[in-house]
Amino acid sequence: MTISMNELLCFDYFKGLRLLAGRDGLSRPVSICGMLDYELDPRLNKKFVYTNFKPYTLTLSSLFFAKDNPFQIMDAVKYLVSQEASGLIIKNVFRLPIHESILRYADYKNFPLFLMDDSVMFEDVIIQVFQCINAVSSAASAETVLDRLLYQETDPSEKEMLARQLLPSLRNQYFSVHLRPETSLSLDGAAQIKANAARILPAGTSYTVAHYRRGAFLFLSQDSFPSAAEELFAAVAGLAESCCSIGMGMIHFKPEEFDAAIKESLYASTIHYLENTRFHLQNVPYLRYGDLGIYRALLPALAHPALAAYSRQILEPIAEFDAENRGKLIETLLLLVQCGGDLHLLARKTGQHENTIRYRLNKVLALTGLQYQKPAHYEELALAARIFLLSQENLPL
Repeated sequence: MTISMNELLCFDYFKGLRLLAGRDGLSRPVSICGMLDYELDPRLNKKFVYTNFKPYTLTLSSLFFAKDNPFQIMDAVKYLVSQEASGLIIKNVFRLPIHESILRYADYKNFPLFLMDDSVMFEDVIIQVFQCINAVSSAASAETVLDRLLYQETDPSEKEMLARQLLPSLRNQYFSVHLRPETSLSLDGAAQIKANAARILPAGTSYTVAHYRRGAFLFLSQDSFPSAAEELFAAVAGLAESCCSIGMGMIHFKPEEFDAAIKESLYASTIHYLENTRFHLQNVPYLRYGDLGIYRALLPALAHPALAAYSRQILEPIAEFDAENRGKLIETLLLLVQCGGDLHLLARKTGQHENTIRYRLNKVLALTGLQYQKPAHYEELALAARIFLLSQENLPL
């Protein structure tokens, strides 16, 4: 397993490295970490065989070999380039000059050169590199398992096997939580959530965090969850302050339902994300799948062409009017649906005058023949608006 230099620099531990040259080589893979000190020392190198430098080696050096002859630094860089090393991190304890020609050569060869703090120990860097590689390896493995559960047909026995790969300590009851950031959640961020879980979650709770694309899943399991689990849900919501939306799935009892549990939390975080980032009408720390209402039926079927056709037939005249007149009819309709059809609540939440909202909704009536005050008509408008909303958003996973 390898990790790119760019990925490595995303981890907090390596953010203090100073890049000297070779920026265009940060996509180089790293599979191992090694040290270069005695190998190029002219007094010692005949006693040792060059065995430390295989391709994709991230190399650490104090430049001990060049302390009496700084010109040997260029020889070292050329040697590492010839060995397809990932880059060189220098701990310049001897305060040797790094000539401009070395930096130009590293830039030309797209070979990253870094300077590290003198107080950092090489052993710690090596350990951190291997931990980061393992973290990326685990994350990649988890993403593969999650993709299979989310998007591929699997039989019950395979679902149970995949579930136990993600949560080996799976017990009698479990549920899934999806953590959706506004931008992206780093591997460090996922690791911090897991560390917070160890501190916050009650004793007897099995859990794991699986980084997935730009967010993460948190899986929790107990022999028996309390019938009123609101305190647990609130504790879980406090794990990820960096996430703008958190979706909680239902409690499940059968391992072969693990794919359903994952999708429930993903759907819940999707709607929570929309409410938090687009409408700003609610201020709840998380959303439970059981509270999604009709979205529970719409989200799994969203790709069906009949849904898009239904929404388009109702809303196309409104969208055309908005495009020509900047009428904000679609926006008003979406906000009305978020407020459960309550015009007075919409006016309070948005600070708009009720007459302005009524004027726009009368325009909707004129264009569609549907009046929001009639329950049957409101159902049609609300369904079309929800389909439109879900189909228009580019939601981060």
